Amino acid sequence: MVERDHFYTFCIINKDLVKKSEVSNFLLFMEFLEKTLSEFPRIQEEDFELIKYLLSNLYLIFANQKFGEDFLKYVVYLEEKAKKLEEEGKKIVKDFIDFSSIEDQTIKELNNLRINARILENLFWNAAREINRKEGIILVIPQFLNVLSKFVFWYIAVNFKDKIKYIRRDFKEVKFNEELYKKYLETYKKVTLDDYL
Repeated sequence: MVERDHFYTFCIINKDLVKKSEVSNFLLFMEFLEKTLSEFPRIQEEDFELIKYLLSNLYLIFANQKFGEDFLKYVVYLEEKAKKLEEEGKKIVKDFIDFSSIEDQTIKELNNLRINARILENLFWNAAREINRKEGIILVIPQFLNVLSKFVFWYIAVNFKDKIKYIRRDFKEVKFNEELYKKYLETYKKVTLDDYL
């Protein structure tokens, strides 16, 4: 029997699900998902094992509503964990975290996972226009990706509180061309973004 666990094999079996030449945004979503999995943090904790399991099997939700119902149980579990972390984290976090100045490799990997989850959520909405599935349960995918991002952010804030650095809010005064500054400012006040879109 053909292996049903593998995404590409699954697509061959269910030809109506994916046609590579027509579903570019869906495949982009899946390829970015694969990239996210290949860069997944090496944290040996049950919650991260669950997250990796869900990411590895997201494609099943596109195929069968039952898988979405099963996944939703795990998403609700993670959402509750994220809320607890957020409650604790809000007591710790003072400002926006400056991830670019943090040296710790684990924090970098976690932050990358958080960012990738946000990108995947956006890619999902582009892919959703192309797939031939209209069931509402498919919305468990963006819900999971949103919860994942939130969970990871607050996990970092709580578990790495001593390594967190915050975005700098002040900078020394600089000399600038005041005439040019006023010219630009006047221009920006007269136009709207719609004028350029």
